[in-house]
Amino acid sequence: MTGAPVVAILSVLLGSSALWATYCLLVPHLSIRLSLLLAPCLWTSAIIVISEILSAIGVYRRPWLIALLWVASAIVIVVARARRRLAGPQHLAQLALTKAREQNIAGKLALAAMSAVALVTAITGAAVAPNNIDSLSYHLPRIMQWLQNGRVGGFETPYVAQLYLPPGAEFLDALLLVSTGTDRAMFITQWISLLIATGAVIVTCRNLGVSSWASLTAGALFITSPLVIGEASTTQTDLCATAFVSVALACVTATGKRPDWWLPTALVPWLAAAAFAVKPTAALFAVPVVVWAVIVAARQHPRRLAGVICVGVLAAAILNCGWMLRNVESYNSPTGPDSGLTVKSDYVTAAASNSVKNLGHNLAVPAPETANSTVSDLLGRASEIISGVRVDDPRFSFTSDYSVDSQRNEDRAANILQFMLTVVALVVICISSRERLLRSWPVVLSLISGYLLFSGIIKYQTWGGRLLLPTLAFGSVLIAVALDSRRPTRWRYGIAITLTVACTAASTPWLIAQKWRPWFGGSSIFVRSSFQDITASMDAGTTTDRKHAIETIYRLNSCPGIVSLAGHYSYDYEYIWWRYLSCDGDSRINHVASFSDGKSGHSDVIINFGNTPTNHDGYSLTTCGNFSMLIKDPQ
Repeated sequence: MTGAPVVAILSVLLGSSALWATYCLLVPHLSIRLSLLLAPCLWTSAIIVISEILSAIGVYRRPWLIALLWVASAIVIVVARARRRLAGPQHLAQLALTKAREQNIAGKLALAAMSAVALVTAITGAAVAPNNIDSLSYHLPRIMQWLQNGRVGGFETPYVAQLYLPPGAEFLDALLLVSTGTDRAMFITQWISLLIATGAVIVTCRNLGVSSWASLTAGALFITSPLVIGEASTTQTDLCATAFVSVALACVTATGKRPDWWLPTALVPWLAAAAFAVKPTAALFAVPVVVWAVIVAARQHPRRLAGVICVGVLAAAILNCGWMLRNVESYNSPTGPDSGLTVKSDYVTAAASNSVKNLGHNLAVPAPETANSTVSDLLGRASEIISGVRVDDPRFSFTSDYSVDSQRNEDRAANILQFMLTVVALVVICISSRERLLRSWPVVLSLISGYLLFSGIIKYQTWGGRLLLPTLAFGSVLIAVALDSRRPTRWRYGIAITLTVACTAASTPWLIAQKWRPWFGGSSIFVRSSFQDITASMDAGTTTDRKHAIETIYRLNSCPGIVSLAGHYSYDYEYIWWRYLSCDGDSRINHVASFSDGKSGHSDVIINFGNTPTNHDGYSLTTCGNFSMLIKDPQ
């Protein structure tokens, strides 16, 4: 996909300038730390609203998206300048450098670790075309359908996940795609979310009175989590939703710092609503944080309580009304069709069963396999003893044959060091001084209640570890609280240094030797072709079939006018067809039920995943593995 370099440069310059202007407008009312975190969150919310408006009037297309980005950015910059808030970043940069120089060895090492992870994941994301399995099957195809049709939803597809799931993160991905002209830029949504979530962990620690070196250590432990690293270079949505939840935690812990600072409390429900607009499963972890914010408002700002509640209700309506109304229209339910992923009854039993099974997502080890088998057996038996139901009871498990595993990808990356440290931190907090317990118990309750809420509502899934990303943020905060001391000693610094080094070393395989994004070897992201890049998550046979099909189409019809995808499994790795057959939007790609529907629709190419048609007059037939390809004969 190509794009005008001038458009891309202007979009980047205007967008980044508007982001800075938003920070400048926020900083008189909030702390520097919160302003830095909230500026991109505000812009994300604005993009969601603008995208829904463009969709409602049927003009959700590249020119309109770019124009709205430019106009909105210009307005924010003008407002900041008119109010004399716009200043250069030199002061902030100087402040950051000064703070960095003041750190002890533990703090400087944590900063170095965070910088290294951020740099490596940025290089990986920029070098790799989107190749995550979920992204190829529904995150990216739905974006292409929106841009093609000029509106969100309302297109034919055999995979309802392309239709009913909230579109918050994909709106950001779409804007990055159209403004830069390359799908390699879409990872930036997750990568910036990595920075925001890490920053929120550090800010939360500081709000709780944790020293700077321990707070930075918490940020380093979070950012070096294998799951966080695996997500950072992808076009998934979990890290984006986690960023909103983490910032909500930072806001609620900021209350009480000054008597007139009620604003952070009011923002918590809005951040929870934004998380719901990205990924509802992550928003479950924001529920206890919202309850916390309401309690704080009732105790410290009783006159503001109604305002806090109104902000939450209004934000939930504005940010989520679009996709929910479409779901009501299509499925008579605001959350979409019954996908079988949620528990329908007996939530207490579900919480008892799944809270044990979900521990396996973070207790697996890369090797040996016998260790994971042992862990699987132990957790399975514990789940059955505590809940009184079978470990694979379909009422509470979406997938059967319970097992734990740790793979070098974003789907099953276990975070065993971070998990064990969180458990130790909980024990230390509970048995240590009353002062430490008092400043951290709301975070402890939020972590435990959010985890139980998730376990009671969401069925266990083999790949569900990434849905638990917010627990890593909460846990990192608690580790810092347990590590910190009013009178720090050398051994505490030594523990902090050891933890940073150990977690960074353990994360190295996920940094440079990911399963689908390795830095070295014959399949290195720096030497393989673009097609090898995007098909890295596919098996060899599927890759060969797709390559043969695309080469055949190029040979017989270099730019087909209409491409139809037929059959139930036509969504499988669907983005491959969009990337190589859409001809930068000149070709139309759609789903049809069968070959005959594609033929009646005057398709130039029909990629058929159903039964091979016996009568294909007017089309030449080629069989490619599990699908057949029919190309219209020249007139």
